[in-house]
Amino acid sequence: MTSVPLRLGLPKGRLLEQARPLLRAAGLDLSSLDQQARRLVHPVELPEIGPAEILLLRPSDVAVYVAHGVCAIGIVGSDVLAEQHPDVLAPLDLKLGRCRICLCAAVDSDPYRQETPRIATKYPRIATEHFLSLGAPAEIVELSGNVEIAPLVGLADGIVDIVETGETLAKNGLVIKAVLEQVSARLIFNRAAAKLRPGPLSALEERLRRAVAEVTP
Repeated sequence: MTSVPLRLGLPKGRLLEQARPLLRAAGLDLSSLDQQARRLVHPVELPEIGPAEILLLRPSDVAVYVAHGVCAIGIVGSDVLAEQHPDVLAPLDLKLGRCRICLCAAVDSDPYRQETPRIATKYPRIATEHFLSLGAPAEIVELSGNVEIAPLVGLADGIVDIVETGETLAKNGLVIKAVLEQVSARLIFNRAAAKLRPGPLSALEERLRRAVAEVTP
């Protein structure tokens, strides 16, 4: 573990853009990400830590890289943690990327009143566990694209999906029926790295903790 640079897995896309002010406030130099935008591995210097690498990953893959020890540290949405149940430590809520995982359906439809509702989702575990907790198992249809279309064309009675503003739902005639999870970005650590390199990980955690207090409303 100590023979390789400390690796930080960051999610490409909107969550990374939201995390940039926080990471800068914690002393991370992200200039390489702009200068070499197509590069996926970026060497950086971390304050109090030294040489490190940033890996730019799909948001759903960050926890996998951390759990398997490729990255010692990651930033990931709590929706990914709830869906994947990865074996990682999650010591800090970064209070970024706030949204909700919701059950949504057409205004005149109520999946809870159906014997076995068909639910389209990118979160099969979360959806399954929610309905089972109510004693009403659902038929889960796992999709990877825009799930809002599923109720419109008869594929599903409702959807379980991330909702931020609700604009997409409204434009497609859907409404929130229930909020299943509150979502925000979390700092995560590989368990072995936390034992073998506690100093560097604790130093970065403390810097980010102070940055959260300063930057996040």
